[in-house]
Amino acid sequence: MENQINSAEQNLPQTGQNPVSQPVIPPVEKPLNYWMVSTIASLAILIALGVYTFSLSNRISQLENSVQAPIESPTVKPSSGEATPIAINKTYTGKNFSIDTSIWKLLSDANQSPATPEVLETVAFENSQARMNIQVGTDSFEKVLASQDGEVVGNVVIDGATATKKGGYGGIAGSVYSVTLVLAREGKTYTIGFYTQDSKNIGDYEKKFNEAVSTFKFTQ
Repeated sequence: MENQINSAEQNLPQTGQNPVSQPVIPPVEKPLNYWMVSTIASLAILIALGVYTFSLSNRISQLENSVQAPIESPTVKPSSGEATPIAINKTYTGKNFSIDTSIWKLLSDANQSPATPEVLETVAFENSQARMNIQVGTDSFEKVLASQDGEVVGNVVIDGATATKKGGYGGIAGSVYSVTLVLAREGKTYTIGFYTQDSKNIGDYEKKFNEAVSTFKFTQ
């Protein structure tokens, strides 16, 4: 009898041992912190704006540095009404000499067919109303010097050789002003001179003549 009671008690379900009978407690979700989210979003926006601003500033600086200074247009001086001839060749080279002709225009070159047997080379240049002639011949120094107008006014050294300088007015009614340089070298007589009737600009023409003479070189 006692064994039956114990057996019956063992068959009874134990209270608290059945998991189905225990209530399930759902996990508690924490509420979303909107303040923290907005703060993080604001910081991200500020950082993005800072990076963009820094990049834009560098780009503008590079563009400013790459811009070249404006090229100034050359100032055109008013013309005096007289055009200065421009030589085709900056340096004229003949049989016996060479000379810079930047401001003198070549008019004639009689190297191939001289006017007389005594003339070996003769060339003429022009600058506005002035004419410059260069001649090389076999006539004596004394004969050539005597044939030139004006008075002897001194000596000039040309490429190591000494030339006698004559200058003054001559020609018809004494209206032509001229300067002539005569020198003898190695059996040849060189005559370099200019003349003009433009009395108002004699100083300017003589200056241009002297500049050309300073570049004169013997080629033989």
